[in-house]
Amino acid sequence: MYYGRRRWRRQLLKVVCMRKLEYLKLFSISGVPVFIHWSLSVPLVLIAVLAVSEISMLIVAISILMVMLIHEIGHMWFASKLGLRSVRISLYLLHGQFSFEKADNDYHNCLVSWGGVAAQAIVFIPCIAIFSLYSASLPWYVNVPLMILGYINALIAVVNMAPAMGLDGEECWKSIPLYFKYYRPRSGRDKKNRKHLKSVK
Repeated sequence: MYYGRRRWRRQLLKVVCMRKLEYLKLFSISGVPVFIHWSLSVPLVLIAVLAVSEISMLIVAISILMVMLIHEIGHMWFASKLGLRSVRISLYLLHGQFSFEKADNDYHNCLVSWGGVAAQAIVFIPCIAIFSLYSASLPWYVNVPLMILGYINALIAVVNMAPAMGLDGEECWKSIPLYFKYYRPRSGRDKKNRKHLKSVK
């Protein structure tokens, strides 16, 4: 019996350790932790090593990482404005994920999905404008981030708005019919319990 308990504790410790190794906490934004998954951290480390001889690779990697982070911060900002508690931001190799407490009002949950593309638009519009007007006079290490945060960022936002499973567009476009269902001045309806967790990409 004692052996069984000790073995169970070893298994629990193993799971906890693997979980800690799977994610690495980078920092916190307004008390919300930002984690990076190993699927992204390993390529970043390799790029950092290669950047010793080719600094442009590091600039590209940081710019793409910024696009992902800006998108998730947009979700977080919308959630905070709707009074929903933000839980965490997780960054993976090809996408990010924002976790928050789900509201009882489906309309509000869909509005959070709009936060990502809204934040991207706030960034890619001025970046595209600056690149279009001044790219000829700017150095390459400024033009490269402007292109990624501008044109590539805009392309990602457009693709992500497609009404397909796994993309923000799947939830975003639901907000239009839900608007007519929920958008009425109600004092108590939007203050119900928000105990369920929800994640958006």
